[in-house]
Amino acid sequence: MREAYLFGPFRLLVHQRELFAHGVPIPVGQRAFDILLVLVSRHGHLVTKDELMAEVWPGVIVEENNIQVHISALRKVLGTDGDPKRYLVTVPGRGYRFVAPVKTESADHSAPSTAALAEQTAAAPGKVGSQQAGNNLPNQLTSLIGRETEVAEIKAELSNYRLVTLTGAGGVGKTRLAIEVGRSLLERYPDGVWFVELAPLTDAQLISPTIGAILGVSLGASSAPNTALAAALRTKQLLLILDNCEHVIEQAARIAEALIRVCAQMTILATSRERLAIAGEIVIQVPSLPTPQASASLSATGACKYAAVRLFVERANALGVGLILNDTNAPVIGSICRGLDGIPLAIELAVPRLRVFSVGELARGLEGRFRLLTGGNRTALPRQQTLYALIDWSYALLNDAEKLLLTLSLGLNLVGHSHVLWAELGLMQEHRHWVDRALGNVCNVTPPEAMARLLSWQAGDVREIDDPTEYEEAMRAVKLYRKVGDGFQEGRVLLRAGTSRLSLDTPEEAEGLLRKAQALLRPFGPTKTLAKCLSALASARLFAGDIAKAQKLHDEAIYIFRELGENI
Repeated sequence: MREAYLFGPFRLLVHQRELFAHGVPIPVGQRAFDILLVLVSRHGHLVTKDELMAEVWPGVIVEENNIQVHISALRKVLGTDGDPKRYLVTVPGRGYRFVAPVKTESADHSAPSTAALAEQTAAAPGKVGSQQAGNNLPNQLTSLIGRETEVAEIKAELSNYRLVTLTGAGGVGKTRLAIEVGRSLLERYPDGVWFVELAPLTDAQLISPTIGAILGVSLGASSAPNTALAAALRTKQLLLILDNCEHVIEQAARIAEALIRVCAQMTILATSRERLAIAGEIVIQVPSLPTPQASASLSATGACKYAAVRLFVERANALGVGLILNDTNAPVIGSICRGLDGIPLAIELAVPRLRVFSVGELARGLEGRFRLLTGGNRTALPRQQTLYALIDWSYALLNDAEKLLLTLSLGLNLVGHSHVLWAELGLMQEHRHWVDRALGNVCNVTPPEAMARLLSWQAGDVREIDDPTEYEEAMRAVKLYRKVGDGFQEGRVLLRAGTSRLSLDTPEEAEGLLRKAQALLRPFGPTKTLAKCLSALASARLFAGDIAKAQKLHDEAIYIFRELGENI
C-alpha cells in the first residue's frame, strides 16, 4: 500500500495521517484529511460529492455543506504555497479534482511489520467490492462481563443458520454482544465482518446505500438497490451485522431476505427489539444479567457469582470511586442490581451516582422511585421505564430553584460538552443549530464557564472557516476563562484563536496569540494541548520563512507527544 504522496512542498503520510509542508507538520482536521487523501489518491480524476460522502462519512447521513467547509479548510492549507488552485479545483455542481502532479513513495526505508499491517487493517474500513476485506467493528473500551453463555450460543447458531436475530429490551446489550461475537469470528469469514449501524437512519430506503458504502459497493442510480446489492455480493463469504433494525424493520427484513436468497455464503447477524419474521431466521432472546435474590445474608463470595454485580463493581472501580465488595455491602449492591433488572445500560448509568452517594443512599433512592412508578412490580420493568425512573429520581432530589437552573447549566452544558460527538459524526450544521439555540438561552445566571465553553466550541468548529466571528467568539471565551481563573482553558482557546489566524496574511498576529497560549499552557506540564500549540507555532515560523526555528518547535512538539505515549 502507498505510504506517502508528494505534491509541491507537501508530503501526505497515509498511515501516520499527517500533512507536512517543507518538512513541518500542518494542522489539518480529521475529516479534512480524509477528503484530501481521497482527492490526492485519485489525482487528475473528478471525485463527485456523493463519492466523497460515501468515503469520508460511510453509513452516516451528512449535509453537503460539511464538504464545503472542509474544502475551504484545505484551500487555506494549500494556499500557503501561493495559489491553492494549482492543487484543487471545483467542478461546479459535480465535485472536485486534484490537478497538481503527485508522486508516491514509501514513508520510510523499511517495510511495516506484520503486526502493524494487521493493526492498520483492523482500524481502517476495508472494501469488500475491491477485495480489501477486513472489518469495521467498533473498538470496545470496556470488558464484556457475564455473556460467555450467550456468545457461545450465538456462535453455534451462526454455524447452523444464515440469519440470526438478537432480540431483547433496549439497553440489554444486544449491540455489544453482536460486536463481540463478530470479533471472535473474523477468521471464519474470508471477506470480513462488517458492522452496519441503522439507528441514525430516518429513511428506510437508505439501508441498501448505507450497506453498499460500508462494503465498498457502488449501487449507482439503480431502481432496485436491494437486488443490485445482492448481485454485487453474490460470491462473498462474509458476516454482515445489521444493528438496531426495529425502527426500519420492514425494509431491513426485505434487504436481509434478498441477501440471504442470493448470497449463498453470506451470514447475517441482526439486532432488533423484534424479530425480522422472514424464512430461515433463528431468534435468540438476549436476557438481562443475572442478579441475586433478596437476602440480608448475601456474602461477597456469593454476590460475585452474579454478572450484574461483577459489572457494577468493575464499572465503579473504573470510575475511581474505590468500591470494594465485601460481606457488608454485598446485600446492598445486590439490591441495586436487582432493582435495575440486571440491565447493563441501567447499571452503567447508575454507577456514576456513587461519586455523590454511598451505595446505601443509591439503593434507597432507587427503591423508592421504582415503587412509585410500578406499584411494587419491579421485575417486569422495560428498559425505558427503568432508565426513566433513574433519571426522574435524580431530578426529584432538587428543589424548585435547582430544577429551573438545571433545565437552563443542563441544556447549555450538554451542548457545550457535545463538540466531540458532532465533530466525529460530521454534523456541523446540526451542531451549529444547537449551539445557536443554546446561546439564545443564555441569561444572567448562566455560569461564565458554561458561556465560555459554548463560545470556545463555536469558534473554529461550527463556524465556516473564513467566518470572522470564529476569531471574535474565541476571544470572548478567552476573556471569560481569564475571569474565572482557568489558565489552561484560556490557553487552549487562545491556541484556537491563533490557529484561525494562521495564514500568510496574518502570521505575526497568529504567532502573538500562540505565544500567549504557550505561556499559559507551559505551567501545566507536557500536555497534548501544549504539543499542538508548539506545532502551530512551528507552522507560524514556517510561514515567516524561518524553517530552522519551525523544525525546532516541531521537534519539541513531537517529543511531548511521544512522552505522552502517542505513536508519532
